[in-house]
Parts: sequence; structure tokens; C-alpha cells
Amino acid sequence: MRAHALLLGLGLAVAGCISPPSAGERLVSEANQVVTAARFGRMDLVLACVKPELRSGFLLSHQDWGNKIRILDMEYGGATPLDENKAAVAVSVAWSRLDETVVRSTALRQTWEFGEDRWQIIGEEIVDGDPKLLSTGTPPHGAQLVSSPPH
Repeated sequence: MRAHALLLGLGLAVAGCISPPSAGERLVSEANQVVTAARFGRMDLVLACVKPELRSGFLLSHQDWGNKIRILDMEYGGATPLDENKAAVAVSVAWSRLDETVVRSTALRQTWEFGEDRWQIIGEEIVDGDPKLLSTGTPPHGAQLVSSPPH
């Protein structure tokens, strides 16, 4: 009985020392989940991490993914804090057009914002590589295009 009480006390003490993940740890986790989801064509899961008012523009800029473009690989490349509530996330994408055999690569910089107790994508831009990964079409009336190639 004494051993059980000691184990229970030790278990409670250890559980009390475990803290919830920090905002930075949550960003790394969420960004990795987005990269994995996009890599396997689960844009519904990716879209859930985009700020709601930017979702239609995000969909427009990624409209060729799975249709004209096949994502071969995606890698999370790290996060850099921009300020207390914003961070830049680096993502590398290997892809090809469905009508070609050429493997292309593009480096993306996503901007994430912490709000409403979660991280959300608020921007995405191409920083290197082939700019044709993202579409640059005209967003529907009232929508903002969250992605754009460099000028």
C-alpha cells in the first residue's frame, strides 16, 4: 500500500511539472502538419490553418495543385520569429507538371500569425526557384490573394 501511495505521489508530482507547449513549439508542430498534409494532397487540412478571410485567395493560388501540378515532396525548413505574434516559415517544394517529366523546385516563405489561441497562415511568397508553383490569377471579388510570386 505504501508503494502505491509513493508511486501515486510521484506520478502527480511529475504530471504537475509538465507544461503545455509554448507558442513556438505549437508553430513548429502546426507547420509540420501543414507541410505533411499538402504533400499528400490534403488541402482541406491545409486550408484549416489559413486565416479565414484569406482562404479563397489561398485556394486560387494553389488551384493547379493536384490538377496540373503534382507535389513530389515538401519539407519544413524552420521558423524565424518576426515579432511576438508573427513568424516566417520556410518550406521547400519539389514538384512537376503532370504533362512533363521535369522535376522543379520552389522555396516558399509562409507568414504565420498567432491569434485566437492558434497559429494561422496569413501570407505566402516564392523566394527562390520556379515561380509557376503558385497561380497568380485574379481572386474573386472581395478576396485577397494570399500567395504571389516575387516581383
